[in-house]
This record gives sequence, C-alpha cells and structure tokens, in this order.
Amino acid sequence: MMAVVAPAVGWLIPGAGHLIQKRWMRGVLLMISVFTMFFLGLAMQGHVYTPNVGDILDMLGFVGDLGSGGLYIVTRISDWGQGAIAHATADYGTKYIIVAGLLNFISVADAYHIAIGRSHDHDAIPLQRGFRVCPVCVHRFRDFFPQRDRDMIRYGLYCFVMFLGGVIVAGWLMWLLRR
Repeated sequence: MMAVVAPAVGWLIPGAGHLIQKRWMRGVLLMISVFTMFFLGLAMQGHVYTPNVGDILDMLGFVGDLGSGGLYIVTRISDWGQGAIAHATADYGTKYIIVAGLLNFISVADAYHIAIGRSHDHDAIPLQRGFRVCPVCVHRFRDFFPQRDRDMIRYGLYCFVMFLGGVIVAGWLMWLLRR
C-alpha cells in the first residue's frame, strides 16, 4: 500500500512521500529545494507550460512542469506564469520551474524505492552527528568523500555551484535549440 501512497503523495506535495515514511531530513530538504526552485522561477516571471501538441520543446517543458505536482495545479488554477518571456531572467525562471518538476520526479521515484525496500541506504554506515551514508556510494566515491566538516561545507558549495552552472548551461542550450 505504501508503494502506491508514497509516490502519489510525494508527487502532489514535493517531499511528502519521504515524510510519510519518516525520512524527515530527506523529505524536508527535497520539499525546500523543489518549493524554492519553483517559486524562484515564478518570481523571475518564468513561463508555466500548458498541455499542447505543438513544439517539442513546449511538450517537454510541460512534462517538466507537471512533475511539480500540486504546485503546478495551484499555479494553473491561479493563472500564474502565463506571461510572455520578455527578458533573460524570465527564461531562467522557466528553467527553474522545469528543473523543480524534474527534481520532484526523481524524488517520487526515490520514495517508491524506499517504500518497496529497494533503496540501498538502509544498511548505511553511520557518520558523525547522526548522518548516514550508503556503503555502496562510499565505495564508488571514496576518493571524493569529504572527511571533515570544513571539507563537507566546501563540497556542498561546490555541488551548488556546479548545479547553478548546469542550469545556466541548460538555459543557453535551450535558447540555442529554439533558434
């Protein structure tokens, strides 16, 4: 039953699929990430795609937006994000909204795998301060795994900068594909 409920709730409310399975930290982090990206995209006057059969990029944008679940439904009912993209920040805002939906799709898949018991973090190695890490992941990435708090902060910032760079590169690629 949880294998059906967790993904459905996780799609409707980003992060809730993990919260109902008592994965508090992961659920809260996913919820904050998806909500923040979605609302930053709206604040940048990003476009929310509607269902259509026209341009392939519009269809893919719709699929990405639909991944946000309840956020997408509320946005469509409220008629937010329907303006024309008039400047570069609006285009980036559109990408933020799409990436929020794609992240929520990944979150839903993870909630499903946890619900059916296929997640490999159940036999995680405990680290300091209650954090746990999967032994498979440690084995794969042991050369890049940070050992001290300072290194963990640097690694987190590095990942964040790489993510922002990826979003910017994806935005430029989408711009090039549209031309």
